Amino acid sequence: MYGALMIDDPTDSERPAGRRIATDAPPDIGEERGGVLHLTVYHALLAAVCQFIPIPFLDDVAGDRVVRRLVDKLLERNGRDYGAEAVAPLYEGPDRGVASKVGGFVKGLVMKPVKKALRTVLIVVTIRRALMTAARVVLLGRTIDRCLARGELADDLPEAQRRERAAQIDAAVRGVMASPERRGLLKLIRESASLLREDEPTPRVPPTAAADADAAEASLTSNERRRLERAAAELESRLQSEEQRGMLASVDAAVDARLYLNATS
Repeated sequence: MYGALMIDDPTDSERPAGRRIATDAPPDIGEERGGVLHLTVYHALLAAVCQFIPIPFLDDVAGDRVVRRLVDKLLERNGRDYGAEAVAPLYEGPDRGVASKVGGFVKGLVMKPVKKALRTVLIVVTIRRALMTAARVVLLGRTIDRCLARGELADDLPEAQRRERAAQIDAAVRGVMASPERRGLLKLIRESASLLREDEPTPRVPPTAAADADAAEASLTSNERRRLERAAAELESRLQSEEQRGMLASVDAAVDARLYLNATS
């Protein structure tokens, strides 16, 4: 997969009233290719590709920034007047205490280069990590959009409660991704992502892609854009198929069950 594979940003052409995002990105293609679903699939594959940045930490930073932009666009589509930073747990992951963060950072300084070296030698490990990232972002995007559509994370919700619910959404998605319930979605992602491969050397995602999602997109060649576009279209088509609706309903229900438990506990 894989390498610097990104395409023009698929933001929607029709937007609800509310906050606008200033950007120099090319015109959006999300609406004409399936709206929210294409937007989510596109960002999921983009976040997956970022896992191939060959420098420790930057792979995660770039992936998180792609997810942040997806969150921003979903908030905008659903008419929210705040930005992604107000629900940062959706793209930053679980909140941790200061001591834990410092300890994790120090440990990461030691372990991340080792893991990166292993992933470079054993590319299959990186590929699996990328596929898991793509599956999680697809599930996260679907969950965020459903929650927003039913009125959650409203503009008038106190900031602390908004962040708490965002953390619950992230935890519910991660919980499903850590369970056997993920298998159908992961298999579908793997089959569609195979379209990113070609019989040529794997291009490497440049470290500058970690600056933001737009920088990642700008690093693409026309061939890489075509490959990602093709994979996103294939994945979107499969997700919309009659055959896969049961699988999607199952993973969505698994997330919602965890959300319900988190809200009532």
